[in-house]
Amino acid sequence: MSSTLEFDFGFLVGGLLTFGFLYGNYVTWEAHFGKNRVPRHHKASPSYGAPPKLTSTSEFKQINMERANKHPEAFHDIDTYKPDPPYPHKVLKKAQDSDKSVAISSESDKLLDSTNGGVVYGQPDDDAIPAPRFDMDHQYLSFGQYLWTQFSVGPSAMALWLKGVARLIYRTYAEKRGWIEAKPLDAAAVVSNLLLESAISIHYRGKKQDEDGNLIATFIFPDFPLIDQTTGDFQTADLLQVNIDLEKKRMVSANLDGRELKAKEAIILLFHYTISTFHVKLHSYANWGLNLEEEQKKKNPIPFRSALVTIIYNYFGFTSYTTFFPFWRAIGVISKQFQEDTWNSTAIHGVSLGSICHPDIYDLMPYSKFVYFTCKLKPFFLKEFAKDGKKYFPKCYGDALFYGTCIHSLDHCHMNWNIEDVLWLDVDHPDFGLMAEMGRVIKVGFVSDIPGLLFDRHYKDFEGKYPFYDRIYKKAKELNPFLADHMDVCIVK
Repeated sequence: MSSTLEFDFGFLVGGLLTFGFLYGNYVTWEAHFGKNRVPRHHKASPSYGAPPKLTSTSEFKQINMERANKHPEAFHDIDTYKPDPPYPHKVLKKAQDSDKSVAISSESDKLLDSTNGGVVYGQPDDDAIPAPRFDMDHQYLSFGQYLWTQFSVGPSAMALWLKGVARLIYRTYAEKRGWIEAKPLDAAAVVSNLLLESAISIHYRGKKQDEDGNLIATFIFPDFPLIDQTTGDFQTADLLQVNIDLEKKRMVSANLDGRELKAKEAIILLFHYTISTFHVKLHSYANWGLNLEEEQKKKNPIPFRSALVTIIYNYFGFTSYTTFFPFWRAIGVISKQFQEDTWNSTAIHGVSLGSICHPDIYDLMPYSKFVYFTCKLKPFFLKEFAKDGKKYFPKCYGDALFYGTCIHSLDHCHMNWNIEDVLWLDVDHPDFGLMAEMGRVIKVGFVSDIPGLLFDRHYKDFEGKYPFYDRIYKKAKELNPFLADHMDVCIVK
C-alpha cells in the first residue's frame, strides 16, 4: 500500500513539474512568438522579399568625412589613406546610378542574376523588393518548434554561460587578491588581431606608407556606440579611427573624437563594438537564408533544423538576453547602472545602421588569414549555391546563408581567439569599464561552442553525407583546414 502511495505521489509531482514546464514555455511562446510574429513568406515579415540595400562605398566615405570634419585636428589626414586600385580577383564597384552599385569579380561575375547595393545576393526566382532595414529577431516558430529548441538547445546554452560566469567570478576574485595573474598582454598586437582577424575588418578604408616606410592601414567606425560610465546611458561618438602597421601587425594609433587612445582602451572599444553593434548584423542578415515552410521540412530536414536553431538563437541573443541582467547585477558581474534598455539601444543602433559594401577588403588578404579564407571561399560558395540553392535552400539567399553560417561562426571563434584572457578587458577603466564588464560576460558565456548538443552542427559533420555542405567543407579545408573545421551550418552560439 505504501509503495503504491509513493508511486502515485512521485507520478503526481512529475506530472505537475511537466505541466509547469510546458505551461511556462507556452506563456513565453505566446508572448514572444504566438501573438507578434508571422512566417517569413508573409508580406508583414521584416525579412519578406530581398535583403536590405547596403551602404555604398561612396556613401560610407561621405559619412566618414562628415563625422571627421567635426574634429578636424584629430582626423585631418583621414582622406590620405587609399585602397589599392581595382585589379583581377579584387571586387570592382561599378556605379549604375546614385543608389545602386554592382559587385563584380573575375571569380563571381557570372554567378547569379541579382545585385543590390554592391553585393551579389543569389536570390530566389521572384523579383523581390529589398526590405527597408535589418531586423535580428522576428521569425515565427510554432509552439512545437519552440518547445523542440528548448529541449535541444536551451539547456546547453544555459550550461555554457552558467559555467563561464561562475569561472569569471572566481578569476576576478582571485586576481584581486593576487592569487592569479592575467596572461601576458601585447595590447598593440591584440588590437591588430581584432581588426584583421574578424568580420569588423570590413571597416578597412585604405592604407599608406608613413615617413619610415611602414605600411599603415586605417579602419574607420562612424557613429561609434558607447555606454556612459556614470549613468549607464547609451551614447555615440562621431568617429573612431584605428591605424595598424600591416606588416608588423601592431596598432600604431587610435583616436576617438579627438581623444588619443592607448592600445588597452582600443581593445575594450573594438570588442564592445564587435559584440554589441556589429555582430548583430550577421544575425539579422542570416534571416534571409532561412526557410521553415512545410515543404522544406519534408524535402530538406537538415537545412530546416538549422533554420530552427538559427531562429531561436536570434531570439536568445536579442529578446531573451537582457532577462539575465537582474541576476548578473545581483552577483556583481555587471554594475547596477547597466540597464536593459542600454544594451537594447546599442544592438538596435547596430542593426539600424545596416551594413556597408566592402570591396576593398581584398587588400587585406596578404595580411589576414580570416580575410584570405573568406574572400577565397565566398565565390565558390555562391557558385555552389547557384547550382543547388533552389533544391536545398528554396526561397533563400546565398549571400545571407554564407554570412549566417561561415562568417558568423568564424566571427565567434575569432572573438574567443583574439581575447585569450577575459581579464584583459579592464573593468576598472574610469570611462570604458561598463563596456569591459559586458565584454567579459559575453566572452566567457556566449562565444564558445555550446556543450552537449545531440545534433550535427559543423560543416565537417556532413562530409560525405549532405552534398552541398560536403562540397563547401572540402573547398574550405583546401584553403585552411583549421578554419574549415570551425564553420557551423547554423547560428548556434
